[in-house]
Amino acid sequence: MSNTKDFRAVDAQYDQDWVNGVGDAEYQALFKFLEDKNVSSVLDLAGGSGKLTRMLLESGYDAFLFDIAENMVKEAQRNGVPKERMIVGDIFTHDFGRKFDCVIFKSAMHEIPLEISEELHFIIHNLLNNDGWFMDWDVHVPTEEDAVWFKKWVNLKDTIAGLDDLVKNRHFYTESLISKSMQQVGFKNTAIVYRFFYTLSVLKMSKMYWADDIEKTQKFFNETRELAKTAPSDIVVNEVAPMDIELKIPAIIIVGQK
Repeated sequence: MSNTKDFRAVDAQYDQDWVNGVGDAEYQALFKFLEDKNVSSVLDLAGGSGKLTRMLLESGYDAFLFDIAENMVKEAQRNGVPKERMIVGDIFTHDFGRKFDCVIFKSAMHEIPLEISEELHFIIHNLLNNDGWFMDWDVHVPTEEDAVWFKKWVNLKDTIAGLDDLVKNRHFYTESLISKSMQQVGFKNTAIVYRFFYTLSVLKMSKMYWADDIEKTQKFFNETRELAKTAPSDIVVNEVAPMDIELKIPAIIIVGQK
């Protein structure tokens, strides 16, 4: 996606589910929805290293992975996604030449700037067959206070990791804002079908973003501890070990129908 290239340049070894504390229950909810709606064809938008696409293919779905970053697509191929099931391109300009029963956007909407969120939803709406479904799985929090606080914490990590360019694009959406954006481009039957928490921590971020550098980890720990004093009630923050603080952030799977 042209407006999120910095994000997609992150190391292809990035294990999103491990960082977010995602387990089997979330995937079971996703696949139950697809089964209940008799979905056949699926586009895994911003599919990254291919875990979900591979699961979809192994479950018999006509699935394709789409991502802007060639390094991520190559990683997906190493992870078992056939080359013919992968597409590299920019969602804002790519001509797919076909439509899908479902488009899944997993853990990526927060990388989309607010000012282009409706444009993206409009493009996704047009990619769907009639009565097709869009599924957005991400941190979409109950209140704007939650969104502002969580962005501050993630920006601390990005600054320490030297990923300052990410800060200017990222936007954490409230549940009501993401639902409104979907409805404004024509989605009907919008609903939250699953609620859960991402479980993030200082040490997981340290391992992923600066290879356990002690000085950077100590800085992140100290700044997280200070920021935790102002955490909203929806966000659970606990000091769980020396130099580690764990955060539980509300996340949802929200769907809308064309």
